[in-house]
Amino acid sequence: MNVKKRANFWLGKYLSGDSIHFKEVISIIIPILVDQAFLILMILFNTAMISSSGTEAVSAVNMVDSLR
Repeated sequence: MNVKKRANFWLGKYLSGDSIHFKEVISIIIPILVDQAFLILMILFNTAMISSSGTEAVSAVNMVDSLR
């Protein structure tokens, strides 16, 4: 129970403000992290699929992926 109190204290201190609570901040951050994980996986899969085509193709795919 002591760990939970300490965690709430530190989260409240560093992630809370006058207009937003740390639970709201975490509820915003989680979908962003999930979205970023999917983007990284898609870039990884695109690179893996095209890697047998040569370095020029990999470079082209990675250049286009960086535009997203």
